[in-house]
Amino acid sequence: MPTPDRRQRPTDLVTPSESASRARRLGRVAGAATVAFGLVAATGLVATTVADTVTAGTKRPSRGAPAATVPATAPATDPTAVPAAVGDPTPTTPPQPAGSPAVRVVHRSKFRAAGRVTAPPKVRMRAWAIADMDTGVLLAVHHHRRWLPQASTIKLLTAVTAADRVPAMPQHRITRAEAHPQFCTCAGLRVGRRYSRAALLTGLLLPSGNDAAEALAGSDPHGHAAFIRAMNATARRLGATDTHAVTPSGLTAAGAHSSARDLLVLLRAAQANRVVAPFLHKASGPVGPLHGPSHVVYRATDYINIFPTAEGKSGYTTPALNTLVVETPMYTPAGRMHRIGVATLGSPSGYSTSGTRALTVWAAHNYDRLRPVGQLPPLPQNARGGHASPDPTRGVR
Repeated sequence: MPTPDRRQRPTDLVTPSESASRARRLGRVAGAATVAFGLVAATGLVATTVADTVTAGTKRPSRGAPAATVPATAPATDPTAVPAAVGDPTPTTPPQPAGSPAVRVVHRSKFRAAGRVTAPPKVRMRAWAIADMDTGVLLAVHHHRRWLPQASTIKLLTAVTAADRVPAMPQHRITRAEAHPQFCTCAGLRVGRRYSRAALLTGLLLPSGNDAAEALAGSDPHGHAAFIRAMNATARRLGATDTHAVTPSGLTAAGAHSSARDLLVLLRAAQANRVVAPFLHKASGPVGPLHGPSHVVYRATDYINIFPTAEGKSGYTTPALNTLVVETPMYTPAGRMHRIGVATLGSPSGYSTSGTRALTVWAAHNYDRLRPVGQLPPLPQNARGGHASPDPTRGVR
């Protein structure tokens, strides 16, 4: 009989001592398996492999098939422990009722669903969040607590702060620095003239005037710096804890940041404020000094110009890219209307409006099966001017 090669010994060539050792090992493994099976049977647990889970919930799509749905059967473990991105606070998951569906993660986006839903669209955004703006329930998120530059969407916080701090007829006269900021998407304010708070809010929220933002800060009776401090105090009071303002305009500044979740908080606050809410409905409005000629300015948020029943604010700077936060009334498949809020940060040009719309439509289409992944903070009841009631004349898209 030829001697086998020691470098590649055949597996069936076993010495008596090795055979005895192998038998002892197999005996121990078999005993352990018997004990484990007994424990599973005693506790009523059922072990399911990943392949079994996928097979039970959905059929593997063939090439060219339509987009797959997320399986109804969720894995036994909750896959929420995704490493936080740079700038994220410590990720937390709110407590859920017993029997609540597990969080599902698709394209690093998180949501809960009771039953079959389509996966969220894969959009070109650094971060986004979707919420029911009536209840504050977060329906789906993608890096929603990541600190990012927010550009002009911070002007929602500027407006809410101005409603609290700036008189309806301020005595402040526009300075040259306010009328001609470093980078000017401007409402056309004139140096040395006085403007009403309404005119400044029109210039702030429609054409996104940086001059109007600086003028509102300058109209604070205690000065520009006090207004910025008040903006940050207002953000904390609203529960926008990821937000820090450095300028009233949202222009790039060291230390300034917000998050997709916080932009939804700020939009809810603006919609609930009786001073600010009327300006969110407008497509155009007059801006002019007291006792002087006025000119008409127009809304610059493309999403709302395309879907005019929506409300919100857009922004852009080179570091922030395109930013957008909007609320759109939408019908769900069950025939009920819900106000779907979407905030997106860090979108390349050409994708902000289309990506935000895709997320809005997805949320409305799957609304009846989506379950909360979080909760926005409640609106404070001590805001100046009280809360604005929803406009019953607004249509539904």
